[in-house]
Amino acid sequence: MEPATNVTPSKVPMVLGTIASVVAVGTLVTLCAVTRDERDEPAPEPQAAGRDEAAIFERLFRACARGSITRCTEVGVRYEEGRGVARDVQKAADFYGRSCELGDAPGCRRLGILYEGAAGMTADPAKAARSYQRGCAIGDATACSSLAKLLRDGRGVDRDDAAAAKLFKKACDWGDTESCDELGSHDAGGPVDGAADGD
Repeated sequence: MEPATNVTPSKVPMVLGTIASVVAVGTLVTLCAVTRDERDEPAPEPQAAGRDEAAIFERLFRACARGSITRCTEVGVRYEEGRGVARDVQKAADFYGRSCELGDAPGCRRLGILYEGAAGMTADPAKAARSYQRGCAIGDATACSSLAKLLRDGRGVDRDDAAAAKLFKKACDWGDTESCDELGSHDAGGPVDGAADGD
């Protein structure tokens, strides 16, 4: 009976070399194909990010409409910054006001910042003070600190150094380092107690 193959032992290295060459060529072709596919992949459209932002805004807006107060604050942020929607500071204030009334402290704080004249909003220190007061009552340390500054300076509210010091203390206890610095200034006879104004 004849052998099942005509490959003699002396030809084995040649056959193995041929197989290795075929495998190597096949691998090279595959790599070239991958490289070509990656090279031919279209670049992301410039407006893709904008469409994503718009979609995010729509989801946040719907969540706010369903009663999510934190999402109302986020909608306000996007109106203020013009992300996913045309910039509209008044609408931002409206949404901050809505979330603040429903108990979202960051919404109160952001509304207060706008009413201090941020983002081109017409300054109204009295409204800023009310917003900060609400945020502070809910538990926002920065709102407490901001209200303390208004009380210290007599902006939008009657000047009250003692009340300002108490609010700085509260905000400091809640981790607001700037308020802790204000307390240090007070202890040294600085602005909080009126020494800087000559009182």
